Amino acid sequence: MSFLGAVWAAILAFFAGLFGDPGAQPAMHAVVPKFAVVLSGDEIRRLGIEVIPAQTIRYTPRVHGYGVVVDLTSLAQSNSDVATAAAAAHQSGADLARARALFAQNAGESKQALDAAEKQAAADAAALALAERKEAAQFGQNAPWRGGKHGVLTPLYGGHAVLVQATFPLGTVVGQRPQSLSVAHLTHAADTFGFDAARIWNAPADPTIPGSTFYALVPASDLAQGEHVLVYAPTGPSETGVRISDKALVVSEEKTWCYVETSPGIFERVAIDIDHPTAGGYFVARGIAGNAPVVVKGMGLLLSRELGVAVQDEY
Repeated sequence: MSFLGAVWAAILAFFAGLFGDPGAQPAMHAVVPKFAVVLSGDEIRRLGIEVIPAQTIRYTPRVHGYGVVVDLTSLAQSNSDVATAAAAAHQSGADLARARALFAQNAGESKQALDAAEKQAAADAAALALAERKEAAQFGQNAPWRGGKHGVLTPLYGGHAVLVQATFPLGTVVGQRPQSLSVAHLTHAADTFGFDAARIWNAPADPTIPGSTFYALVPASDLAQGEHVLVYAPTGPSETGVRISDKALVVSEEKTWCYVETSPGIFERVAIDIDHPTAGGYFVARGIAGNAPVVVKGMGLLLSRELGVAVQDEY
């Protein structure tokens, strides 16, 4: 090499060291994770690699079941049967008390009339007990309107609340009943909770679906009678993590992964759990920091590069 050429080479080397070469490989001293791909800036552009920041979110673990908004016809009929039987029992009880008083005073009340009053009172009491048992068998022992608390039914009949029968798969709800429930349309977004229940109580088991069944009184909703719905019950406290876009997923070795750019030009493959879906992606509690650059385009090419499979770089 001539003296002039050596001078120019030294100058170029100086400026390259000062400003860096955007097409060069990442620094060799950078720690490269086990499942990772190292690319130069030119290679990133050629492969069309795109990243977006992982969004920090709060997530409440929950289990979902299915339900139906109860047609109020059956509830109204049951409530009417109980009210009618209660009125009859009250009247026959009063008649019996009067017959006994008259008979005791020898006021012309015959023993036959007293026996008839006793028979009628017993029959009406049995009819009331039967109506109440039917109501309990259909709507549960702890229905909030039982025991004469008929004011609870006013929002239902007025259209300001709905009654939902919800069933969760066997073993998914721990304890006698969940502390809270939310009800949503079947077409709701995955990370929305729908309408909160105001009251929850145990319901008779659904013979068609093994599991735990509950009734829920849901106010201020747009749910329609007879509508099939999704029902959610929390299974633990809320926690903070990140949402990984469903566009970032890549499957390998029967696991689901995504690529995170841990350093400029270094793309690490990170295993993620897809058991917690959210709108447009999945909640990940650990392993990926908030705002971490996650690859959403070119994951397959990165995987091929990592595994040493020949691919076409340019598209």
